[in-house]
Amino acid sequence: MGGAEPAAVIAAALVEAGVEAELFSPHAGSPSLRDSAALAAALVEVERRVMGTPPDCVIAVGAGDVPIAAALVASKLAIPLVASPPKSETLGEVDLAEARILTQLADTVVEQPGGDRTPGHVAREIADWTPRSAASASSRP
Repeated sequence: MGGAEPAAVIAAALVEAGVEAELFSPHAGSPSLRDSAALAAALVEVERRVMGTPPDCVIAVGAGDVPIAAALVASKLAIPLVASPPKSETLGEVDLAEARILTQLADTVVEQPGGDRTPGHVAREIADWTPRSAASASSRP
């Protein structure tokens, strides 16, 4: 859940790797909105989406209202959180603060695709980390 382009790339790579993934990015044109009403709406929508059948984990990608909402809801509901904040050298003061929040709340942090790091690398890292993967690996003989 988060910034449109990085989140879409990671979601597509997860699906390609055989991991069920749903992209939620209602502010695709403006991934870093700073509007209290937008944050409140994102909190409500993220919580609604995960309440029925909680996912194995929530992945918060980028900076802005949606990743912060995803991180807060995952923490509130004790759903494991993967954070993939933007690289710190590209961030303004508010984005940097949000990246710190995501990193603090996350159970694990993965670097976004870029350079030698393909979306497939990121998807495999997330898939290998997910609690279901860890449980099935620990139950193997």
